[in-house]
Amino acid sequence: MPDVEIVEDFTVPSLEKAFSDRVCAFVLEPVQGEGASFPFRSIHARRRELCDKYNALLVVDEIQCGLGRTGKYLPSSTSDLTRRPDSRQVPRGRIPLGAMIGSDRVAGCLKPGDHGTTFGGGPLACRLALEVLDIIEQEGMIARVTEMGNYLIQELKIWRPGTR
Repeated sequence: MPDVEIVEDFTVPSLEKAFSDRVCAFVLEPVQGEGASFPFRSIHARRRELCDKYNALLVVDEIQCGLGRTGKYLPSSTSDLTRRPDSRQVPRGRIPLGAMIGSDRVAGCLKPGDHGTTFGGGPLACRLALEVLDIIEQEGMIARVTEMGNYLIQELKIWRPGTR
């Protein structure tokens, strides 16, 4: 895409260098691709400050992340990963359904017909999504992810000397 800069060295100085009056949005994937690496926490507060300073949107792309992988419904809900995003793209899983959640700033700019989508979701997909959310709640899946993640961390520490 033209005029897109990818900040590969994800540090505060690199982030500050990338911002200017020409930046219209900063897009962050809280969980990089399908992996499990989180961007360094030191940049999170500064990211929102820079977006505010340069009047840029803060967009959190959580489409690949999936629901619940981090012990929260959305990875950006973990700790301080979002700090008031202007737009959040929500995972869709294997069903033809997607969602964009926007702040008043973003929502106020959209009117019917402005936002198109490949996976807008028909009645069947929407009903299935509601059922999946009910099952996640009823079976305590998000809490179980946290429990198993903590267990895994403790077990891995046994195999790595000096981390106890």
